[in-house]
Amino acid sequence: MPSLRDFVRQETRTAHDALEATALMLAFSSGAFSAAQYRCYLCLQLGLHAPLEAALSDWWPSNDTADEPLRLCKSAWLRADLVALGEMAHPAPLPLLPALPTIGSRAQAMGVMYVLEGGTLGLQVVRKRLQDAHPALQGADRFLRGYGADTGLRWRGFVAALDALPATQWPVATAAACATFAAFQSAFSAPASAAPA
Repeated sequence: MPSLRDFVRQETRTAHDALEATALMLAFSSGAFSAAQYRCYLCLQLGLHAPLEAALSDWWPSNDTADEPLRLCKSAWLRADLVALGEMAHPAPLPLLPALPTIGSRAQAMGVMYVLEGGTLGLQVVRKRLQDAHPALQGADRFLRGYGADTGLRWRGFVAALDALPATQWPVATAAACATFAAFQSAFSAPASAAPA
C-alpha cells in the first residue's frame, strides 16, 4: 500500500508542475533571478504564508512533537528578509489575493503543510545554486535557509506525521494540497509577478 506522501505527490503533480512552470518560479529555481524578482518573490510568499499560517494556527501544532510550533514562523522570516532589502516589514497585500484553501480539519491542515514544508525543503537546492554575491545572500536569506541543517530532519518528521493520517482522510488532505498549489500558482502567474530581470 502506498504512503500518503506518495499518494499526495502523485495526485498533486499537475498542480505542482503548473506552479513550477510560471515565469517567476522558473527564474527562481534556476538561481538566475534579479534583485527585483527576489523582492517580488518574497512579497508573494508573504502574501500567501501570512494568512495560511493564521488559519493553520487553529490546527497546528497537534503537540505530536516539540518542534511543531516552529513550522508556522515562515512569514516572520519573510518579513525579516524584506526589511533587510529595505522594504517595509508589512508590505501592501496582494492586489488580487487568490482563493486560499479551507482549513477546517487536521487532514486539511496536513495537506496545506505538505506544500509549505515541501517548499522549504526545495529551497535548499535553490540556495546552493546562488553565487555568494547574489542579493539574496546579503542578509536577506532567512526564508531560503529554512531550518538550516535540520531541514531534512524536519521534513522526515513531517512526513511521518502525514503518513499517520487514516487512509479515509487521504482525499481530504490531497484536496487541500491541490488547492494550496493552485493558490500559489495563481499568485505567481499574476502580471505583477513578472518583475524585470
